[in-house]
Amino acid sequence: MTTKTQKKSSNNEIDTKPNLESKEDTNQTEIHIKPKTPKKDKGRFWLFLKVLFHWRTLRLLLSHHPFCERFENHTYNLGKIRFCRGCLLSYPLVYALPLIYLLWGAANDFFTSTALWFQNIWWFVIGFGILAIGGRLIGKYSIVIKDLSKFGRGAWSGTFIIVIFSQHWGFKIGAFVLLFGGLTFLSLNRGKDMERTCQECEWQANYDICPGWKDVSEHLAQLNLKPETKPKIDTTSTAQETTNE
Repeated sequence: MTTKTQKKSSNNEIDTKPNLESKEDTNQTEIHIKPKTPKKDKGRFWLFLKVLFHWRTLRLLLSHHPFCERFENHTYNLGKIRFCRGCLLSYPLVYALPLIYLLWGAANDFFTSTALWFQNIWWFVIGFGILAIGGRLIGKYSIVIKDLSKFGRGAWSGTFIIVIFSQHWGFKIGAFVLLFGGLTFLSLNRGKDMERTCQECEWQANYDICPGWKDVSEHLAQLNLKPETKPKIDTTSTAQETTNE
């Protein structure tokens, strides 16, 4: 009798072990199947587009300056829309002059023709360069001179692009280096000027409470889309609990 009962109990133990292992396997497979990251990433992407193309974000991209009295002279205001003064005076000429050169044959001949020992393009490079650099040095004394400097900067950049199109490789490389270096210097210098102005303000560049930035910072804070951290599931403990059961 004892031998039969022992055989039955041993058979029962043999039957239960595979079931426990199958439970562990199913638990582990469920854990690997649960994450749904693609849907979350897709939702975060659409939220990013919604924030990027929102009215408050577009208004900031057009103005390039905070909505503050200290920067009133840096923008042209058309109702609630603000346009960066420097970009509006500079960039149209950067694109217009090369397009005129490429699309209008008479302008092409004019820029590349020789007058007074130099091609006309070089006289424009020299003239617009003096206007841009000189106007920047004395622009602090008059807003009109500063605007002329920005106008000259755009025309200077446009003529450099014409040099890249029309002249040989030595001048092409030189014009590209001067153009890229000059624009980089102006961008960094403008950033430092804005930072200095904000540091001297009563808000001391605290963008979270500054009235000129607060509306924008609160809106852009929605881009902090870091997913919530969920507690990790310890698979070993769940497996042990199933085996004990």
